[in-house]
Amino acid sequence: MSNKKTEKDIRFQQELKTSVGTIVWGKLGSYHWWPAIIINSSDCGQPEAKFGNLWLFWFGDHKISEVSRKKIVEFTSHFSRMFVGISGKKLQKAVFEALEILAARCNYNFENVEALISWAKEEFKGSDTALISSTDMPPFVLKHLEYLQNPSSKAFEGDDADRESDSAEKIFNSSIPLKNIREGLLKIQDICIACYKSEIELVADHPLFEGSLCFECKVRLQENMYVYGNDGKSVCCIICAKPGSLILCDNKNCHRSFCIHCITLLLGPDEKKKIVETDPWYCFFCSCNNGCGLLQIKSDWEDRIMDFFQPSKIHVQELPVQNFVPKSPIRVLSLFDGIGTGKLVLDSLGFEVEVYYASEIDEDAMNVSKLNHMNSITYIGDVTQLTEEKLESLGPIDLVIGGSPCNDLSLVNPFRKGIYDNTGTGKLFFDYFHILKTVQRLNKQRHVFFLYENVAAMSLQTKSIISTFLMNDPSLIDAKWVSPQIRPRYFWGNIPGMHMFNKYCSSLHNDVTPDLGYQEEKLLNHCLLKDLGRKAVVEKIRTVTTQKNSLIQDNYTLPPVEMNGDPDVLWITELEKIFGFPMHYTDTGNLNIKKRQELLGRAWSVPVIKDILRPLKNFFKTKEDNL
Repeated sequence: MSNKKTEKDIRFQQELKTSVGTIVWGKLGSYHWWPAIIINSSDCGQPEAKFGNLWLFWFGDHKISEVSRKKIVEFTSHFSRMFVGISGKKLQKAVFEALEILAARCNYNFENVEALISWAKEEFKGSDTALISSTDMPPFVLKHLEYLQNPSSKAFEGDDADRESDSAEKIFNSSIPLKNIREGLLKIQDICIACYKSEIELVADHPLFEGSLCFECKVRLQENMYVYGNDGKSVCCIICAKPGSLILCDNKNCHRSFCIHCITLLLGPDEKKKIVETDPWYCFFCSCNNGCGLLQIKSDWEDRIMDFFQPSKIHVQELPVQNFVPKSPIRVLSLFDGIGTGKLVLDSLGFEVEVYYASEIDEDAMNVSKLNHMNSITYIGDVTQLTEEKLESLGPIDLVIGGSPCNDLSLVNPFRKGIYDNTGTGKLFFDYFHILKTVQRLNKQRHVFFLYENVAAMSLQTKSIISTFLMNDPSLIDAKWVSPQIRPRYFWGNIPGMHMFNKYCSSLHNDVTPDLGYQEEKLLNHCLLKDLGRKAVVEKIRTVTTQKNSLIQDNYTLPPVEMNGDPDVLWITELEKIFGFPMHYTDTGNLNIKKRQELLGRAWSVPVIKDILRPLKNFFKTKEDNL
């Protein structure tokens, strides 16, 4: 399916020149996309815009800029994609100001902010298209423009509360610890590089840059580092892990964002101005530049990120292999089974599976599993209905696996309900926990291996709650290490070696073992049908979710694939291969592309689960044992 500009987009671009009053998304330099309204040059006391440019009034900070038409897109049709990952009070305020104007134009009455956002995310349901496209200039915008022309005018008294009053020079000189470092009185390792304090206990090194972290900043960085917006970019600065006015790297394969505050403090006003005005701008990681000023990249940052998320204490019971001799076929209970990823992995690793019980309620997902695994899966119903009597009837279980829905736990979801809300899906973790503990009790002396998975972009509080119940700290594993997809996830469990996954998979997949085929599977280009002229635009795609827009690698123009030189989206068979499934694995029951992507978006990455479960071959019977 092609991702070329629609007729509406083309018409919108053609009409931009005269559409003063149109609300849009605009992009200035390396800043994030921002809500704005097209204005006349005469209204802001500026000369007429150059050919191909337009004057924009930015909501939120109420400033004006001359912007290329190529960096302007229609507001309403791109709202859902742009809104995901919105962070920072000023940007949130800008979105609300734009929506309030649209609501007023449509005579839409809303009770609260949540209702306003829901109306916008539902494509402004029930609103007249003509009213949405109205170009009446809002009075408060005209007042701000009059003030900008004549600051002494009383049309708008007082500056906006959220406007930046301090100059870049003042910000640069505001940190005494940084000033002491520049004068040679301190080392960068002597301060927390995220909050710029020196009189504070330092508990860790920053994994990316020279400098240290205090406890609070370490926790915030662990919580926010893998929170990505709908454009695949970090919604928080990768230095301080705070939201705000962000500068984005323009490399298609890079997710990094830097806040203006950190750039100004560490690099200085001149370098900050240079970065903001550079378009495209490639960050220090992507430009073969180890940094400048006080911002210096650590040479071993990739290894340090892996170690940064590893638990400080690992509570894994040591199991002598001889206790499992002779080996027996494995008995499995899979909760939230989805499309049978666990069964596919066990079969591909050569396990003899005595029985595979699966709890799943999605009929389409079950049909996919039934088609691919015939009668080798026994379905036992909804996890919320699994009583002790039912679990006892299943007999002993060797392995319990599952990953409950993540939507209400993910920080990316502004309307998440959390882990305790009875009306949300987050509480389903407790069903997993209850079933695991029941199986362990019913098994008596027989050991139970377990694996639980959920999103990495969760709050540290939620992570701590899950860890407390499972009496196990998670290991962060990113599918990008073994596949062409960036998909960071937390895994809790007692599978031998899973907490050393980063070192284990590095030795496994970087050795000279071409027969494994992993080197090719790591890059997107090797998952495409090249004989049909298909070529990857990015090396690895960002996390695929149940949302169709997650297949697009930029907010509106950059699909991950070209076909014969033209932009195109991933085909569903290619997406299956990216996840590690055989081509056409989800092709059943006349399922449409959207539904097949939803099923894959909820699935596990096959290469990741294979590497996690592989050590169990030492404990359970495989086909190799029969040779």
